[in-house]
Amino acid sequence: MIGHFGFRPGTKTGLTLTTDSKQFVVIEAKMFSPLSKGTSNAPYYDQAARIMACIAWIISQSHRSVDDFESLGFYVFAPEEQITKGVFKAQFDVSSIRKKVKLRIDDYSGHDKKKNSDLQTWYRDFFTPALGHIDLRPIPWKSMIDKTHDPAIQSFYDQCRRFNEKEKPFVTKATEAKW
Repeated sequence: MIGHFGFRPGTKTGLTLTTDSKQFVVIEAKMFSPLSKGTSNAPYYDQAARIMACIAWIISQSHRSVDDFESLGFYVFAPEEQITKGVFKAQFDVSSIRKKVKLRIDDYSGHDKKKNSDLQTWYRDFFTPALGHIDLRPIPWKSMIDKTHDPAIQSFYDQCRRFNEKEKPFVTKATEAKW
């Protein structure tokens, strides 16, 4: 994560934004693997939807508005060929993220009406505006490495690619046709 934040005491992941923060960016790093597809309780609730919901939740819990931020972002750094093949395309679709988060909230309607009502308000007041303001996209590793002009970073990336080649079979002819 990039921004001005701290952690609430007594929580595992109680990230909170400072009152003067102007930037909140989440970066996920991948080589030859996709974002995760779901959770055991909600198989449709993929990693992109969860991260986007977390961003909006942290903003709301920090008593901030999306309008307070000059920069909101969620990026996946990945090899260019993974991006070109569309490995992240479906999960980064804004309407898909919107539907998945709404469906997750609706899961509470049958057993916790109060929580469902609170989450519906959060969805309207924080999630929807955050989704409308965020820069959401995959970014090729190479474009970031080239900006450093550091041969050591390029060498490290080349080694990562070499040792992660084993993961590459994720993109097969069957999955390639799907993307």
